Amino acid sequence: MPADSVPHYHYFTGDDEFLVNQGAQDCFDELSKGAEGDLAREVIDATCGNVEDAEAALESFTQSVRTVPMFGGKRYVWLRGLNWLADSVLGRSEGGQECARRLNEVLANHVDPAVTVVVISAIPVNGVRREAKELAKNGKTTVTKVAAKNPFKKEPLNETIASALEAEATRLNVRIRATVLDDLYERTGRNTRLAVEEIRKIACYLGPEGGEITTPILQRLVPVSGDGDFFEPVDAFYSGNLEWALESIQRFFFFNKPAACRGLLVNLQRRNRQIFQLKALAEAGALGPNPRSLNAEALARAAEKYGRAFGGGPGEKSELNIFTQHPFALSKLLPATTRFTLRALSEIQLAYVEIFSSLMDPAYRDDPAPLFRDLFTRTLAPLKR
Repeated sequence: MPADSVPHYHYFTGDDEFLVNQGAQDCFDELSKGAEGDLAREVIDATCGNVEDAEAALESFTQSVRTVPMFGGKRYVWLRGLNWLADSVLGRSEGGQECARRLNEVLANHVDPAVTVVVISAIPVNGVRREAKELAKNGKTTVTKVAAKNPFKKEPLNETIASALEAEATRLNVRIRATVLDDLYERTGRNTRLAVEEIRKIACYLGPEGGEITTPILQRLVPVSGDGDFFEPVDAFYSGNLEWALESIQRFFFFNKPAACRGLLVNLQRRNRQIFQLKALAEAGALGPNPRSLNAEALARAAEKYGRAFGGGPGEKSELNIFTQHPFALSKLLPATTRFTLRALSEIQLAYVEIFSSLMDPAYRDDPAPLFRDLFTRTLAPLKR
């Protein structure tokens, strides 16, 4: 399409649902600033679960772009959240493919860009489909690609996502540092929309005066996506902060059933195992003097020297093998290695075994909280002296 030509329509797609729809929203709002009343603007929801819904959305869109503005001027139509082009049951069905084909026909034959301005946001999209290629070819297309190359590997927060989250924080009169922003994104399962909603929730918590979103606030208010509420007590315990640890235990058992204590125990034991191994490496000088962070090279050197003693090298993928963990995640555990001795970590590990055995006792089956409160108090109270 020539740079100076009027686009037949504006098409937004990509791999992040929030950013795609946000880009379309901004475009639609900007283009329709001069709209003659609300009747000149229309948003049609194209997120459908079956062929009948897709056909109804297509019919609404077709009627909308054929409608002549009552008082002159232009008409603005946004087909939002189109999902007929996905690699899904609907997208693969004959009816879904027919709806996508007919949409391209409507755009080619019934949209006059001088009279009707059309914005389309579509996600997810199977880009190899002919209908998807045609849709991208004939409009002014904006593609937002932000997904991690390897979803199982920790990567720096994408600049586009970071900018969107920071903009939302600024709009709500709150501040958030880059490291905290990265933590927030990880806690929300790398879901941009969920991260935005958490920022809005925290801004409401901070009040109209605003303030700063800090790590303790995240740990208190933002659950780890997909992991329930297990991680606040774990983070609190290994932070060495007794008050926070006891408060987190109280919150945990207030919001969860007694049986959830088993999941909590698993996560506590997993964290202890990782810190124990890091502490042993630090004591051996394998992590360098006063280590504050780890990188892949340092971890590889430690694995080459001590890998056999820890159950294998980097090539042997195992949750039990510290050398297969990501350096970024391990770096966040390094402060705990300065709070606990190897003896203390061993005693904590034995205490977890005792708690597991005590959970068989009917006295604790319905109220296991005292077991954890006792452990937290016995372990962390001496650290305050």
